[in-house]
Amino acid sequence: MRIKAILEYDGSKFYGMQIQPHKKTVQGEIQNALYKLNINSQIQHAGRTDRGVHALNQVISFNSPYFWEIEKLQNSLNKILHPYIHIKKLKKIIFDILGFFLHKSSVSLISPIIFFSSFKLQMDNCFFTRGFSCQKIA
Repeated sequence: MRIKAILEYDGSKFYGMQIQPHKKTVQGEIQNALYKLNINSQIQHAGRTDRGVHALNQVISFNSPYFWEIEKLQNSLNKILHPYIHIKKLKKIIFDILGFFLHKSSVSLISPIIFFSSFKLQMDNCFFTRGFSCQKIA
């Protein structure tokens, strides 16, 4: 099953979000925590932070075996990741797209939220660049 996680972290202990060789990173620590729980999954993240930058609502996603209960998985990860990374919320997701960028004078991250409701695909806060448009589906 695919899991969306919202996390916060103290970036002063890390060399940024994205994995770097021989450096302590947030993604690396989360992947190590998943491996300790016998979950072998690559993490997708909706944005990156640089060395020393904190995050309050970073969104990531990863795969997990179906036998994991969400609450137990969250508690287990938080025990391993404490004290510098905290998983605020885990949620099963059906379909995920992370990491779309809106280009203006600088690059800003926009994370689309796509979900299924009453067999209709709905899209909110969805932005695409270079000729694509995104409309809310009624």
